[in-house]
Amino acid sequence: LDVTVFCAESLEKKDVRGLSDAYCVLVLKSPDGRKSKPQKTKWVEENLNPEWNKEMMFTVESLEQEMHVAVYDHDNLGADDLMGN
Repeated sequence: LDVTVFCAESLEKKDVRGLSDAYCVLVLKSPDGRKSKPQKTKWVEENLNPEWNKEMMFTVESLEQEMHVAVYDHDNLGADDLMGN
């Protein structure tokens, strides 16, 4: 399965500066709980409308698998913040 993550628009402000350092994580999940290796975009600094244009490839084993996409705000200190999925 070829997946291209193009961009996001109007993301939440997560940083003190009123911006976000967003990136995406994609995982292909099977009904039995197995997961593919997570694939990530690069993080885009201080931008509420990031553009990634990142192509990723996943091996599909079953039509019952689901693609899960999550967007995070990168933090230099502490854990990254989940922005949505």
